[in-house]
Amino acid sequence: MRIKQALKNFAYQTFRPRSKEEYAELFTRGRGGAAQKQYPWLYFRVFLAGLLMFALLCIFYSVSFINIFTLAFAGGFLGDLTFLVLLYELYPGRDLSLLAVIFALVCGGLISTGYSTLLYGADVRAPFAEQAYTAFVEETGKALTTVLMLLIIKKRSPMCCFIIGAAVGGGYSAFENMWYMYADGLAYGGAANLSEAISTGLWRSLGTPFSHAAWAGLFGWAISGGKPYKKWQPYAVFAFDYIMHFFVNFPLIPMFAGWKGYPISAVTGVLTIILAAYVIVISRRAECCAEEGGIIKNSTYSAQNYGGIRINTEEAGQSPSDRYGFTANVFAMAAVFCFAFMLFGPTCVYGGDARYKTYHFDTFEEAKLLAQDGLGLYHDETREMVEYEDLSQNYAYTYENGRVTSVIQQAEFGGYLYTYEYINVKHTNIYTDGDGRFFVMSAGKQVFVDGVDGQPPEEVYLWELSWVWVEIEESSYYRHSLAAGGPYLAVDENTGLATVGEVYYYFIINPDVMGISQASGGGFDVRVAGSSPVRMVESVVFTAVFGAAAIACGAGYIVNHKKSRRM
Repeated sequence: MRIKQALKNFAYQTFRPRSKEEYAELFTRGRGGAAQKQYPWLYFRVFLAGLLMFALLCIFYSVSFINIFTLAFAGGFLGDLTFLVLLYELYPGRDLSLLAVIFALVCGGLISTGYSTLLYGADVRAPFAEQAYTAFVEETGKALTTVLMLLIIKKRSPMCCFIIGAAVGGGYSAFENMWYMYADGLAYGGAANLSEAISTGLWRSLGTPFSHAAWAGLFGWAISGGKPYKKWQPYAVFAFDYIMHFFVNFPLIPMFAGWKGYPISAVTGVLTIILAAYVIVISRRAECCAEEGGIIKNSTYSAQNYGGIRINTEEAGQSPSDRYGFTANVFAMAAVFCFAFMLFGPTCVYGGDARYKTYHFDTFEEAKLLAQDGLGLYHDETREMVEYEDLSQNYAYTYENGRVTSVIQQAEFGGYLYTYEYINVKHTNIYTDGDGRFFVMSAGKQVFVDGVDGQPPEEVYLWELSWVWVEIEESSYYRHSLAAGGPYLAVDENTGLATVGEVYYYFIINPDVMGISQASGGGFDVRVAGSSPVRMVESVVFTAVFGAAAIACGAGYIVNHKKSRRM
């Protein structure tokens, strides 16, 4: 019964109408005062406002692609900001300002992101080693930044330190979310991949309390008090954070991709949130008990103080006016939630696979003519860079730290001017064949290299073709990326051998052609997009269902609001 009553009180305090004084109390904290245990409520309003803004920006982006940064910003910070506001409300003290938390969120996130980005320059590609190195870099960056933020903000209480650490981790997570949203969808432009960006932003936001923010918060809690370097908690918590981070990345390892890795990642998230919840509870209780003469004096906390308005939660909401007002507020928030998700529907119309027609050709040249609107463009992907004695003979080049790092050269074929970009790539994975010769895999091919006293060299620099451009009608440039396909060459990490992938991208100019693939029975198939995407029906149904729900919730709000006013 106590759990049922606690959940009932929590729901009531989350959704009940709030006064201006209660808003003012939250935003003016930081001047000290007696500790007061309160139910959080602002966090859910922050979540709804952020969700609605994110949905509106998605609509604007699908019409005009100029607000890419604001869209990524809204999606990246959605979950992290909500989680931090929840922690801020759970903190019973009155000595921490919201401005300090936002400072730690933004500045701490930028500093930890910058630190991690600098150390990502190390070339670590082996399975497990890459995940281990990534976890170490990111957790070290957040830990050092948390120490810095606590020195600046000058807070030492356990829960206060947890919140500042969570702000640092939340800031790092938010900027990482922005990057993943950009990489998974927005980088490709238009609404074609917007649905992927939306799902990435929403799913990563839901994972905020299970990962970066919680890990950094736990470390902040561990170093609270005086002389943390003499205590065992910081070292144990850092080890816990590192191990959790290492295992949460298992789905990124080829041998653990898919169903093999996701359960491991889920278990780490559950362990993280359990420990974080335990730390929050004991820290919050200790904060209240430390205040002599404060409002909180027992473990039931049935009587609460909300910005000077005293409310007994066991009796709250019993009058008809309170009951109708509470119900109206629930309907209002549900209407905002449904309306936001209704807006996601139209943005996903152009997402996913389109309805294709497939044309089969016996030769690749025939398939290429359709993909290139009959132009018959040719690019020599085997073209080797010409090493001029005079670097100025190149179209362009970059020179860094005494080494030429990239070169751009031009060549003409069939009346079209092609531009080739070569980069000087460092290889550290050196293989040995059956004859004892050393080689590296460069652009999917074996390139033999000389050894040093019978041993493989530590590193080898080779020129590799990275990009090819062709100029069409003096104004339109069509780019071909050898890194993404043409044909795509995948290197097996165990054998070092290359295998040819499916999709070819030989300067596809025809806007309706989605790709060329090798047919299973021989020859090549060209996929041409149909007039209507497959997800058109799903998007219309999705929009209609949430639109109807938003209207129904809006009607429920109007009815209950009027009844509340009449009471």
